[in-house]
Amino acid sequence: MAATQLAAKGYRVLVLEKYLIPGGSAGYFERPDPNGNGIYRFDVGASMIFGLGTQGTTNLLTRALAAVGQTLESIPDPVQIAYHLPQGLSPRVHRNYEEFLQELASYFPQEAGSIRRFYDSFWPIFNSLNALELLSLEEWSYLWRSFVSHPRACLTLARYLPVNVGQVARRYLRHPALLRFVDMECYCWSVVPAERTPMINAGMVFCDRHYGGVNYPKGGVGQIAQKLAQGLETAGGKSATGRRCGGFWKSADEQWGSSSPQGKSSGPARSSPMPPAGIPLSASGRDPCRQRSGAGKAAINSPPVS
Repeated sequence: MAATQLAAKGYRVLVLEKYLIPGGSAGYFERPDPNGNGIYRFDVGASMIFGLGTQGTTNLLTRALAAVGQTLESIPDPVQIAYHLPQGLSPRVHRNYEEFLQELASYFPQEAGSIRRFYDSFWPIFNSLNALELLSLEEWSYLWRSFVSHPRACLTLARYLPVNVGQVARRYLRHPALLRFVDMECYCWSVVPAERTPMINAGMVFCDRHYGGVNYPKGGVGQIAQKLAQGLETAGGKSATGRRCGGFWKSADEQWGSSSPQGKSSGPARSSPMPPAGIPLSASGRDPCRQRSGAGKAAINSPPVS
């Protein structure tokens, strides 16, 4: 996704993917139908996809695809998750917010009002996030622009920075099973219980599932990466799969390419000139292909094309 956004802004980008297909956690594999009736495609990673909504600023996938002239048809999921917990506790998280609150309250009728107040407390956080252009918090100019443009939203987020979901849950809820349910609500995406889940993160997840909703890409989650790869090419970028990268080289006539970890040359990756002398291949100045994980991914950019 980062490569497509660089290409959309006029940078010359090359993406090298170690695996056979692009996608990472949005991968898939295919198998032929034994009766010869086409091909079955199986997702092997994420299948609960946020960010494909059509409104606000939290629909990051929709916006990223649009930046490179792509769209993706998706199927709205009416239920984000159906819980099957001990003691017959099996609520469903409906896309419709009111349906979800009513179903959960049916298991804890004595806490119906408290349940609503607890989940309502996340909406000011989400509305603040949804008012801002979502960029890196490490970019100080972005933070300053956001504060000047939306001071109330920024102050709301600052207020919740030190707060975790467990603190707020204990403020409103009393039933032990209900508090354990909130732990599970957090653990299924943050992989930690409520007391270790930041309110700001939960505000995004607990609200966007009802606002933009969970949407399943038609044709499988692999369509996301395929559409981004197509958009990258359309925007003038390049990509290659099955490429293990050990370094880069540049010839005397400004041709450049990549080499494998064993030092074998793969030939010119492109014929366009490299960035001017003094501009590093990555922001850190390190070889972008040498990562601790060993994954051979890299995005190389030069200044915008004039």
